[in-house]
Amino acid sequence: MNPLALLLLFALPPDAASQDHHFAEGEHLHAVCWFHSELAGDRLAEELRDVGEAAWEIAGAWIGLGSEPPEIPLTLNAFETRRDFRDAVEGIRSGASEGRTAWGDWESRQVHVRLMPVLSDRVLNRVGSPVGSLRGVAVEVARLALREASGGELLAPAWFADGLAAWVADRALVRCGRALEGSADPWFSTRILLAQELEAAGRAPLLEELLTDAESELAEAERRALLEVLFAHLDERLGEEEGWQALTPRISRGLSGSELLEALSEVIPLAELDRGWRIWLAQQEPPWEEEIASFSPHPEGWVQLARPKTGATCWVHPPAPATPHRIRGEFFIFPNKLGQAQVFLRIGRGDGDHLLLDVDLKGSVTLWVHEPSAAEAERAVARRPLEPRMQPRTWIPFEVSVLADEVLVEVGGREPALFRVRGRPLGGHWGVTTKGGCTTLWRGLECEPLESEGEGGGE
Repeated sequence: MNPLALLLLFALPPDAASQDHHFAEGEHLHAVCWFHSELAGDRLAEELRDVGEAAWEIAGAWIGLGSEPPEIPLTLNAFETRRDFRDAVEGIRSGASEGRTAWGDWESRQVHVRLMPVLSDRVLNRVGSPVGSLRGVAVEVARLALREASGGELLAPAWFADGLAAWVADRALVRCGRALEGSADPWFSTRILLAQELEAAGRAPLLEELLTDAESELAEAERRALLEVLFAHLDERLGEEEGWQALTPRISRGLSGSELLEALSEVIPLAELDRGWRIWLAQQEPPWEEEIASFSPHPEGWVQLARPKTGATCWVHPPAPATPHRIRGEFFIFPNKLGQAQVFLRIGRGDGDHLLLDVDLKGSVTLWVHEPSAAEAERAVARRPLEPRMQPRTWIPFEVSVLADEVLVEVGGREPALFRVRGRPLGGHWGVTTKGGCTTLWRGLECEPLESEGEGGGE
């Protein structure tokens, strides 16, 4: 084993250091998974290393670090349990683990991350490390790169540090094949939607206010999303400009405020940059909207990781065509710890109201009405059997035909389930949901108009 990993064994809490682990060495950093995966083996550590290496290189190119490895290589530590993550972080700085799932420390040159959600060995082997955890690693590595550029202190203004770290994470995941370019990726697509909503509501600050860290009424998550999208635009608009390439290392070393604005105006007039940014933002057509970050590309299609208490939903943009239309695809589900294996197909979203088709592999499909404004936000309308029962961990085709006042559901080759829906528009956005604690692979998702409604019946 690399000597650095041996040293780390003694730096971590005894419980963590005694566990089996996986190790991967890189040029700029090393990765250690402080748990054992019999099926995935060292691949998880290699994924962490590759994303961390990519983040360091991308950040370094922006802030003038070059390709030379740091004097002291970084170590990325991944933990499977909250306790191990907390003990490792608290062993370095008391209170630093509070509210975090990833944390970087310059003095020890370490990044700690807790893999979330917790996945079984079989699921880890099939889907790899959770993308959200890899994103957390990339963000923290980018922040440590900023410190490396300024001799250990974080001198960059907050807008630059936060925006750069988020944008670097996006690019690192794309380079490693764990995210898609631009708005094609559900994570970034959702951030574009949020930025567009802020702009439409008149809440997006002027560019001058963003670049000087002026106080605003934005929530922290809104501010970070806006900066992440802004950095994508800055890279697209100014990435090849020599003046901008010379300016970003200076910003990383503390150039800020009016001096920054003056220097930037020599590259491009600020009013022109502000106008171009808002036009560019309005022109974006993001195709995905995640309620909770959970939906990401996978070699077999898409993977959706649902946390036990929340589930996971991703909506598709733009809205489905007017009825009649058909939604179809396939899913492959890993049950949760309770043995539940359920997916939900959502249709007809208007101002929050929509229908849910609850597909339970134990043998049923249930139609629910979701009305957030009602006293009972969700209520079951009708249930149909799906017999014989279907088995998880196999690809199951589905097709939902949305007609004028009927919905026909076909799953796994079983007898179609027919529901009559009166007095409710069935156009609007559609989406897919995974039951809490389950993991679902999706492929072939598509929505297309039907030439005719066909025959119907039912309730």
